Amino acid sequence: MTFVPVLKDIPSKATDVSDWYQTACFKAELVSRMLVRSCFALRSFGCVLRERLQVELDVRFKAGGLKNTSFPLQILSAASQHAIFRILAFVTLSAALSSMFLPSVASASLIDARVNARTGGNRLDGAHKIARVIFAKVWPVQILKIRLDGVENHEIAGVLLEARDFHRALNWGDFSGEIEGVVSKIFAVRSVEEVDVWGVVPIPVAANAIVSGDYAVPTTRTVFSVTVRRADLAALGKRLVMGNGVYVESQWRRQTFGLMRSSSGDRARDAGGGTS
Repeated sequence: MTFVPVLKDIPSKATDVSDWYQTACFKAELVSRMLVRSCFALRSFGCVLRERLQVELDVRFKAGGLKNTSFPLQILSAASQHAIFRILAFVTLSAALSSMFLPSVASASLIDARVNARTGGNRLDGAHKIARVIFAKVWPVQILKIRLDGVENHEIAGVLLEARDFHRALNWGDFSGEIEGVVSKIFAVRSVEEVDVWGVVPIPVAANAIVSGDYAVPTTRTVFSVTVRRADLAALGKRLVMGNGVYVESQWRRQTFGLMRSSSGDRARDAGGGTS
């Protein structure tokens, strides 16, 4: 089974080339937004794809008698700049499409890149084992971090999700289903006592704000969280529906999934901003 992207979520190239290009890169998780306006970070597995493309194209170019060089863009004609932009867009989008059509079992190099970039905790080897299983599947909600912390025979796993920019259109049931799926896999892979899941979204900050160190201002806010103990795994689906012991920021839920009042837990979240 392969992952099929929802093309309707990608703007039309004919309408807005820039929007189409950037959206494709974000959907494929090649890049992430940075705090500096109009700047993006090339993610680790995006680097893997770029390096592969660079090697392949380098061989083809040199086979045609071409040599590497560089040109300051400010002295190029507008036509030359446009041509270079089209080449870069083609190369990056090729990488994006390669990532979007990855099979359900991803290649070893991509899994390694994700595992190394998105794990943490004081039991890193265990976190790596969990992450290899989790990242072998392409999930609609982006997983930012997997942690494993322990003391003696006690271990707790944590999962951090980016609660926006989903890979496809989701409703609350889809989102809850991913939570159940990820938590179930972690319990199956590792004898942890509990799994904590957080969903976060970025917070806009001023251009001169301090974002690291002791005086750093917050750059994300938590909009979803749930703690699941192993003995309570079977009841997780019902908890997510009813909102029992689940924190959900009502504004985020309304904006992301629409207003739903199917249960008392939903009504409590809509009225008070969350349940815990």
